[in-house]
Amino acid sequence: MKRLVLLIVLAFVLAAGCTSPGQTPAPATQAPDPATLADNLFSQAEKAFASDNYNAAADLYFKAYEQYKAEGNGERARDAMNKGSISVRMLAESPYNRSVMIAMIDKEFPSVPAERKASWLPCDESQCIESDGETWYFANTINNIRS
Repeated sequence: MKRLVLLIVLAFVLAAGCTSPGQTPAPATQAPDPATLADNLFSQAEKAFASDNYNAAADLYFKAYEQYKAEGNGERARDAMNKGSISVRMLAESPYNRSVMIAMIDKEFPSVPAERKASWLPCDESQCIESDGETWYFANTINNIRS
């Protein structure tokens, strides 16, 4: 009985906290209306990142970082640097594009029929990511195929 009362009280407390009116803060990385070159670069970077163009996004974020620094806007510079680092990280573990991966597979498995090797390349068979119009494969793809 005590557990039931405790659960009911806990439910009321949680419901009160979840339903109390409050102001929703804007996301920290939301770019303002582009007013400066840095803001414009940051906005372009956000669009590139949202479109899974991580290399392009990283380049734009780092350009925005440099511009924000030049403008003396340390807070926005830090935000641009963090987002640029995230963009780079998205591809850090997937350094090989499709043509490089095909060459690596051909070198490591020369006696395997081409059809079988081709079956290892789709992302549902290998760990890979789509970015900037290319397929990028996980660094340990060859080891994963062996196992």
